[in-house]
Amino acid sequence: MNGFVLIVSCRVGWQLVLVFTAQTTIEFYQNRERARYAKEIGKSYHNPFDLGIDRNFQHFFGTMSGQYWFSYLLPGGAKPVGDGVKWITRFDSAV
Repeated sequence: MNGFVLIVSCRVGWQLVLVFTAQTTIEFYQNRERARYAKEIGKSYHNPFDLGIDRNFQHFFGTMSGQYWFSYLLPGGAKPVGDGVKWITRFDSAV
């Protein structure tokens, strides 16, 4: 039982890291390579979809202003951000 709890805890932790950084697992590895390459040429790379922990969390779970913290875990009527093709980036003026 303890091994199961450890494995599930690690998985939940990894998924939260991805949510907080606005990435999928594939994007994580791609961004890691981009950051490594940028460092080699003396530059830095930042994920353009990373809007900060708070905004990333709200975009993933939906915005629930004025509700309890656990409201994010309940189904809600919040519409997804973006149209499935274009997403808000840190370079947009609306951010």
